[in-house]
Amino acid sequence: MPLLPTSQLCNVRDSDMDMTKWRKQRSERSIRLDAGSRHASGKMVSPESAKALLEAVIRPGDRVCVEGDNQKQADFLAEVLADARGDHRARRPGRDRR
Repeated sequence: MPLLPTSQLCNVRDSDMDMTKWRKQRSERSIRLDAGSRHASGKMVSPESAKALLEAVIRPGDRVCVEGDNQKQADFLAEVLADARGDHRARRPGRDRR
């Protein structure tokens, strides 16, 4: 069996690490979809379930972009997000912890 140059060995390891990271991301996505599906009916979520849905799928460190078809929807989503439980949000060092 021929020996591989060191540069090729590093690429194999990097490739394996990328695949592991990809598999973990896929698994995390499935977990979040399952958690969120409990609060939805197909693709629809009732306004009463919006807070529970966000709490189920958002994790510390996530970035959230609030969008809506109109200002009322965006305002509603922003209000629900602000009202979501604080224990799911990442705390930043130096911030007030109430």
